[in-house]
This record gives sequence, C-alpha cells and structure tokens, in this order.
Amino acid sequence: MATGKDMYQDYCAGCHRPSGVGKFFLGIPASISAELSRADTVRLIREGDPRYPRMPVFPQIKFSQAQKIYDHLEDLRERHMLNQ
Repeated sequence: MATGKDMYQDYCAGCHRPSGVGKFFLGIPASISAELSRADTVRLIREGDPRYPRMPVFPQIKFSQAQKIYDHLEDLRERHMLNQ
C-alpha cells in the first residue's frame, strides 16, 4: 500500500517539487503554502477546480489516497516552517 509521500512523489512532485515549494517562474504554486482545507484538497486532486484550471485531475486516486497526500502535504508544511 502506497504512502502519502509515495503518491505525492508519483503524482505531484513533478510540478510542485518534492519539497512542495512549486515552480514560481512557471506559475506553479507551492503546495505547502496552499490554504485549502482537507476536503478542498481532496476534491482538487480527484475532480479539479475551476479556480485552478492548469491543475491536472486524477480521478483514479481514491478518496483515502488523496487524504494521505494531504497528510503528507501537512508534514511538508510543518518541516518547511521549522526550517525557516
């Protein structure tokens, strides 16, 4: 069973970088600074959101898997805050 970190690496890190800092000059936001709730993040991953039209949709990711990705994002946020 894949962890949230594994799934983040597979689906998100290519654009948002492994650390979650994004690619500012390409217009890709830092996933660690997104102020989305767990429910909004899960919905964004699985269904998309018109506010983020460039974000790809991953309907093959199960609800529970998307929650694990969110949990990993929370870990990345905490580590980022500790290192500042």
